[in-house]
Amino acid sequence: MAEVKVDVSIVDNTKAIMEALDWQVEQALIAIGMTAESYAKLPEGKGGHTPVDTGRLKNSITYAIAGQPPNTQSYSADKGDESHSYNGNAPQDKGNKARSVYIGSNVEYAPMIENGVSGKYTGKHFLRLAITDHVDEYKKLSEAALKGKSQV
Repeated sequence: MAEVKVDVSIVDNTKAIMEALDWQVEQALIAIGMTAESYAKLPEGKGGHTPVDTGRLKNSITYAIAGQPPNTQSYSADKGDESHSYNGNAPQDKGNKARSVYIGSNVEYAPMIENGVSGKYTGKHFLRLAITDHVDEYKKLSEAALKGKSQV
């Protein structure tokens, strides 16, 4: 009978796997952020909930991945407005790993439009509804990214 020689080696690929997973999670967050931003920018009467007068609020809506700068760096109203900008980064997640995506606006009146003013104005919830109305889509985007099929 012939002698059979078998070499077995064990390689720890944990670090590479964790890095790939972190990248896929970030791709999912980017896909969700981009999609949520597009929904949040839809005007009232055109499938969305954002009131549009000058377009400044709509154009200011952006997303940011934890610890990173916002997707939109500057914006203005649709006509005749000076340019406004974002600075800084979104809050960092624990362990410095991107595990959150933020959607919002830095326009000073955005919270009043979103939440309303007690007794005077009912909130439009344009940001909240951009998320809650599309949860199934965000789930599918996450699943696709974690399977390596991100559309980003």
